[in-house]
Amino acid sequence: MHDSLQEMGWAIVREKYPENPGEWSRLWEYEDIKSVLTKNMGSKNIKGMILNWTQVVTIQLHAEAFKKMNQLRFLEVGPNMVELSQDFELPSHELRYLDLGGYNLASMPSNSHVDNLVVLRLQGNYLRHLWEGNM
Repeated sequence: MHDSLQEMGWAIVREKYPENPGEWSRLWEYEDIKSVLTKNMGSKNIKGMILNWTQVVTIQLHAEAFKKMNQLRFLEVGPNMVELSQDFELPSHELRYLDLGGYNLASMPSNSHVDNLVVLRLQGNYLRHLWEGNM
């Protein structure tokens, strides 16, 4: 994407709630994502999130951090970006694209909402099997 188009898109996303990234529709910068996820500030407005930065940074996440993100459609987690707690669950029935390159658990949560999933990328994670129990 051309840099000026990308910057214009970022400005549009930030325009309505300049000081509250938890209300933005898309999150992509480390400080914004860290703030939203560690303070449980996510909202139904968030539709896409990319946790994939050039620097190696790890964020610990719990299920509560994603609880209000029930419209999330796009989630990309880069390698070594997050440590997920055992209570982690995929938050949204709307999820279409899921890239868990940095997924650190042995299996996906059995309460994962994958009915509408179109893309599932699992390269470079610690999965031994997809789900515990019955799906």
